[in-house]
Amino acid sequence: MLPQNSGTSISSASLQGVIDTLRSLNLNIDELLSAANIDRSSGLQDRRIPQSTFNNLIKKIAQTDQGMMFGIKFAENIHATTYDSFGVLLVSSKNLRAFCHNSARYFAFANTGRKLIFDESKGLASLSYTVTDGVSRDERHNFVNASGWLATWLKLMRMASRPNYTPAKVTFRSVEPECANEIGHYVNCPVEWQSESDSMFFNLDLDFETLLPGGNAELARRSESLVFNQVRELGVIDPVNSVRIALFELLPKGDTSSKSIAEYLDIKESTLQLGLKKCGTNLTRAISDTRRELAEDYIPRVDLTINEVAYMLGFSDCSNFARSFRRWTGKSPTEYRQQFHKTFRH
Repeated sequence: MLPQNSGTSISSASLQGVIDTLRSLNLNIDELLSAANIDRSSGLQDRRIPQSTFNNLIKKIAQTDQGMMFGIKFAENIHATTYDSFGVLLVSSKNLRAFCHNSARYFAFANTGRKLIFDESKGLASLSYTVTDGVSRDERHNFVNASGWLATWLKLMRMASRPNYTPAKVTFRSVEPECANEIGHYVNCPVEWQSESDSMFFNLDLDFETLLPGGNAELARRSESLVFNQVRELGVIDPVNSVRIALFELLPKGDTSSKSIAEYLDIKESTLQLGLKKCGTNLTRAISDTRRELAEDYIPRVDLTINEVAYMLGFSDCSNFARSFRRWTGKSPTEYRQQFHKTFRH
């Protein structure tokens, strides 16, 4: 629910959001913090709170009369920058599909013991929240976590797209709580209770593909690199994302060798290959997937020529790039650019 840039603790900015939320609900801040063994007498600046302590705090909040409202109220007290470079990555995504991909790609790193799953295989796209830390929670505690994630992520989507953006529907595993009306008002779409998952669902339409006002491929790439470096410091390295980040630097140099990627990541080639195999892929596929994703980001940019995009992606000449791009999308780079600006711009 809340950002954690060190895998085992909560940032002071996040904790301040919790305190502001408790104040808006007229809950006894000092009593709840004390019950969770959090001492703020020396201030919160640059402090971090252990994950276990935070879990205890949310449990205490969930037990209060106003606790079930905490999740959606928390969203009122955060901003994308609360999530540091991860938040900037999200709001600079080119469209809502990319927003969902970026969310699922890095959420487990920013939120230890939690993950998001993005699925487009069932007619509606879905972003689902799952707790994986094995901590036992009662239904109220689970709902506060899930509703907090949903309200926060919906707010970030509205920041990235438009203030009145609404998903197709939302679902909760919880039974319908006393604050169901407030939840429905906040999400402004159908809500299903006692569902199989805590999820947001989206229509696979132009709205999901349209360029976002703050979409910025270059800023998104820089932000993703910062997020990755934070993750790398924790020793939590996902092989596929690792290759992506390495290629951001190596593709413009035309160097996609296994040796260079492994050296960039400071790991053995055999470790890289084995890690990719465990993820169900290989280096050739990872390179192709990254090139395609970057190409679909770069081609719509009118400030870049097709030749420049080919160079940025490490192709030796434009004709090789054009053949690969047609294989990926069924269109030439020029056709894709023209159709994109005709279809997906506001």
